[in-house]
Amino acid sequence: MPRALHRPGRRWSLTSRVRPHSHVTTNMKHITLALIATLALLTGCATTKLTPEQAASADYGESPANYEQIVKDHFSRSLFDPYSAQYRIGTPYQGFSTKAPILGGGPDKFGYLVDVGVNGKNRFGGYVGEKQFRLLIKNGQVIREWQLTY
Repeated sequence: MPRALHRPGRRWSLTSRVRPHSHVTTNMKHITLALIATLALLTGCATTKLTPEQAASADYGESPANYEQIVKDHFSRSLFDPYSAQYRIGTPYQGFSTKAPILGGGPDKFGYLVDVGVNGKNRFGGYVGEKQFRLLIKNGQVIREWQLTY
């Protein structure tokens, strides 16, 4: 750095350095690490396995005969041009969703899972590429949706 830019009489110069408050950043690092460790412990305590008793007493509802129409109706509310959407719909199979790990994990809702690929158009008229979803259907309604690709 050239010495001509440094003016001793001034408070700030190009050669002076601003030191961050090191005690503040150290405390934030400790808090962040403690939070991550706590969440990791809570996540590790959760169980998502389905016991045989839960499987026997689970109410999956009726197998959806019109699952393709249920899927198309579900996505028609969120697509820009639902009539031109291309669907790849799998066959339904029994499944369940789980509670959040912080709530203890484990089975939450039972129904029929359907794997779906959706390719819709954007506002310019071009297809955006297929996105994959998994829907949980019970008694003719979608009760949970997961987006598998982003």
